[in-house]
Amino acid sequence: MKKLVSISLIVALAGVGALFADAQAGAKVFAKSGCAACHDPAKDQLGAGLGPSLKMVADAYNANGGKEKLVAFFNKGKKKDVLVAPAKFGIMKTQLKKINKMSDADKSNLADFVLGH
Repeated sequence: MKKLVSISLIVALAGVGALFADAQAGAKVFAKSGCAACHDPAKDQLGAGLGPSLKMVADAYNANGGKEKLVAFFNKGKKKDVLVAPAKFGIMKTQLKKINKMSDADKSNLADFVLGH
C-alpha cells in the first residue's frame, strides 16, 4: 500500500511539474507577445481603455469551458468566444492575428499561464 501511495504521489507531482513548466513557457509567450501592454495579472484596466486582468479572464474561462474555450478563442478570434468585456473585442483583433500565427504549443502554454491566475 505504501508503495502505491508513493507511486501515486510521484505521478501527481510530475503532472504538477509539467503544468508549472507549461505555465512558465506561457509566461514567456505572454511577455514576448506584448500581452502585458493591456493585461495586468490582477488589476482590471478596462476603465483605462485597456484589457481585463488575467484573473478576470481566468475566472471567466475556468468557469465556462476552460482551456479548450480559451484556445478556441486564440485560434478563431471570434467575438462570440469573448467571455470578458466583449465591447473591447475590436482592440484585441490585432493582437489575435499575432496569437493566431503562434504554434499550437505556444497557444496552449499561453492558455495555461492565463488560466493559472
